[in-house]
Amino acid sequence: MIIKTNKQLPKGWRWVRLDEVGEFTSGGTPAKEKFEFWNGDIPFVTGADITELYISKKNARAFLTKAGLQSGKTAICKSGSILFVTRTRVGRVGIASELMGASQDLSPFTCGEKIIPEFVARYILSISQSLIDNCRGATIQGLTREFVHQIEIPLPPLVEQQRIAKILNEKMTAIEKARIATSARLEAINLLPAAILRQAFSGGL
Repeated sequence: MIIKTNKQLPKGWRWVRLDEVGEFTSGGTPAKEKFEFWNGDIPFVTGADITELYISKKNARAFLTKAGLQSGKTAICKSGSILFVTRTRVGRVGIASELMGASQDLSPFTCGEKIIPEFVARYILSISQSLIDNCRGATIQGLTREFVHQIEIPLPPLVEQQRIAKILNEKMTAIEKARIATSARLEAINLLPAAILRQAFSGGL
């Protein structure tokens, strides 16, 4: 179980287990040899595809047909489902922005009425290192089902969750824009020596 901080929660908040405020399902992969299950238009995601907060077909590398999604061999993730990576790339988490299937790398989570997806996803990201530290397995590292179900999360009132999620989305968007701008500047700086050398040997200095 994730160890709670000793810091007292704000008034009106409380600690709850994830399985108290939502429902987990298990991911899986339909048989690859059944051609009727594959190459449709429904995204099928693995841990490697969870690379940002909101996940859609642009993130997926494989696609299911309706028969594949309803085969009983994968998790059916509706829009708003938490895509919680619990195997191979533990620490990643996303939110489905459309209907999709999920592999055994994921333990999809559907929020109940007391909690919102953005709040859950951001909190899971905040404890990602603790999740990685609790991985088990000789060959494929992952979290046990028992551990995942007992992860504890602070639960504020819904209005406060929405406020926190909005602020975090704004701040993370600003950080990403700054990161992209910094990368562009660094790339330009790295090109300067070659540009100066070209100028020097073409009489441009």
